[in-house]
Amino acid sequence: MMCKNRKSFLAVALLAALCATVFVGGLNVNKAYGFAAAGAADGIEAPFLKFMLGLKLSDSQKQQIAAILKSYRQTMGSSIATVAEAKKNLCDAIHSTAYDESKVRQAAKTAAAAEEELAVLRAQVAAQVQGVLSAEQLAAATQFRTDMYARVKSKMQNIHSIVDLWISNNGG
Repeated sequence: MMCKNRKSFLAVALLAALCATVFVGGLNVNKAYGFAAAGAADGIEAPFLKFMLGLKLSDSQKQQIAAILKSYRQTMGSSIATVAEAKKNLCDAIHSTAYDESKVRQAAKTAAAAEEELAVLRAQVAAQVQGVLSAEQLAAATQFRTDMYARVKSKMQNIHSIVDLWISNNGG
């Protein structure tokens, strides 16, 4: 029973880490665009929008970037869905009642391949968007990423400390 509780705690901690990675530095879409009045995006956090707002884009740049994002919308959505399904399958393999290393390895390879395809798409979009930005905006984008990675690293270290404390407090 102790092992199951420890696995559950670690799973929750890792899920929290993933959420922190995704939502760190978020911007409330409602406040930025008034979507709350329409009820379209209640409580959604969007670090990408915070990033884009911070670049102080011209109207022309906004239109160009919107066109780039629109051109990748369907492909990106499909790729994200594939990654989500692959990660679910990996999680199912990891938490199966019967340990099967080959099943876990295969699910991990499938998830990694899906992540690889998504990374390539993200790089394609990033390259096109960067082509629209000025030198100052590119520098601001680099600083934003540096700050974001530092926040993610700090949050991950905090989560690891909490897990270590939990282990220590429970006989580890």
